[in-house]
Amino acid sequence: MIVNIHKFITLFLLLFYGCVTLAQNDLEQTDLTGGDEYRLSPGDIVSVTVFGEPDISVGSMRVPLSGIYNYPLIGELKLTDETTATLAKELESRLRAGFLSDPKVSVNIVQYRPVIITGSVDSAGTINYQEGMTVRILSALAQVATNSIDMDSIEIQRGSSTFNPENLDSIILPGDIVSYNLVNNKGDYYYIYGEVNRSGKYEFEDGLTIEQAIIVAGGYTPFASKRNIRVRHSGAEDTIKTKLHELVEAGDVITIKKRWF
Repeated sequence: MIVNIHKFITLFLLLFYGCVTLAQNDLEQTDLTGGDEYRLSPGDIVSVTVFGEPDISVGSMRVPLSGIYNYPLIGELKLTDETTATLAKELESRLRAGFLSDPKVSVNIVQYRPVIITGSVDSAGTINYQEGMTVRILSALAQVATNSIDMDSIEIQRGSSTFNPENLDSIILPGDIVSYNLVNNKGDYYYIYGEVNRSGKYEFEDGLTIEQAIIVAGGYTPFASKRNIRVRHSGAEDTIKTKLHELVEAGDVITIKKRWF
C-alpha cells in the first residue's frame, strides 16, 4: 500500500510539474548567480517592486501553470520564459503606456521552482531549490545515504534530456526531476529496535560496530539501558548480550532494552 501511495504521489507531481521541464531545454547553460539570464517557469516565485508605487507592487507572485499572471492595472502578463530583467522592462513599458510617466521596476526571484524526487526513496516528492544545490546536498535533504551511492543509480531529467550525474558535486537546477534507483545488490540489512530514536531497518556495511549502529539510529532515548544491549544473529533463535565495540553482522536484530529506575 505504501508503494502505491508513493507511485500516486510521484505521478501527480510529474503531471503537475511536467510543463516545467519544457522551459528547461537551455537551462543547463544558465548561470543562476547571474540572475538576469535565468528564465522563469511555473513554480518560480518572484517579487515586483514599482518604486514609489506600493499599491501596484507585488511581494510574492507565483508563476502559474498557464504562465500568465493577472497583474494590477495592466491585466494579463506573460511570465514564462522571461528573465527578471526582461520582465521588469515589459512592466515599465506597459505602465508607461497609460499609467505612470517614468516607472522604475525591479523584479527579484523570491524562490525557485522545486526539485522533484522520484524513485526508490521514502522522501519522494518536492524539495525547495537552494542556490548552489548539488547531488550531495539534495541527497542529504532527501535523507539518502551517499556513502555507497553509484552515479548510475541516479538519473536527472532536465528539459528534454536525461542523464546520470558525474559525481556527488554535480549541479542540480530548479525544476530538475531526480530519480533514485537505489538497489542493495547484496540484500544485506540489519535491524535495530527498542530504546533508540529511529528504530527500523538499515543497510549493512562491513566494519560497522554496535555503537555506530546506535548512532545511525538516532542515538539512545532517555529511557535506554546502555548496559543492556542484546543482539540476535541471523539464523539464531536466542538473543545474546553484546558490547558497543563488537561488530554488527548482516541480518542482526539489535535491541536496546529499557532501564528500570
